[in-house]
Amino acid sequence: MAFIARAIRSGTVRRDDKVRQQAISVLRKYERKMKKDFAKTTQTWTGETPTFDSRISFPRVSPDMTLWVGAVNDGSFGWRKFNWLNKGTSIRWALLSEDWMSKTYPGRLGSTEGLGEVLIRGREMIEAGIPAEPGIEARNWDKMIRDLHIKDFQRDMKAAVARGLRISAKMVR
Repeated sequence: MAFIARAIRSGTVRRDDKVRQQAISVLRKYERKMKKDFAKTTQTWTGETPTFDSRISFPRVSPDMTLWVGAVNDGSFGWRKFNWLNKGTSIRWALLSEDWMSKTYPGRLGSTEGLGEVLIRGREMIEAGIPAEPGIEARNWDKMIRDLHIKDFQRDMKAAVARGLRISAKMVR
């Protein structure tokens, strides 16, 4: 559950501090934007929620730069719930009330108030002989957030590299 951007494969970027500074500035900009988008997915949740984090990697010895933004796999119920919704499930071990309305929907970035309650779940269903319900349709938030930003990210990164190269060229003169 992450966004990884390999924006540039160039030795010039790796060796040029001005280009590097401009590129990292763009990575930080999209890091903030994407963390806000991930937070929208759980804004109305009660109880445990996942922790969203990010990492930027742009080592001087590698031409790759990466931006990872996503839910931290800390094993918590909040992370598991987010993962079930994001990736979807083939079955669901929860029986929901008749008035149930989900807080989240596929193709929608965000979370509403929702309605209803979980009547019985997990082991209780198995012990009561109640079969599993149809699975949860994947929300694909990670892909949706990546797709929302990728074109602007690529455009901004190209501009940042060009800006960095211009700054470096001025300094050499």
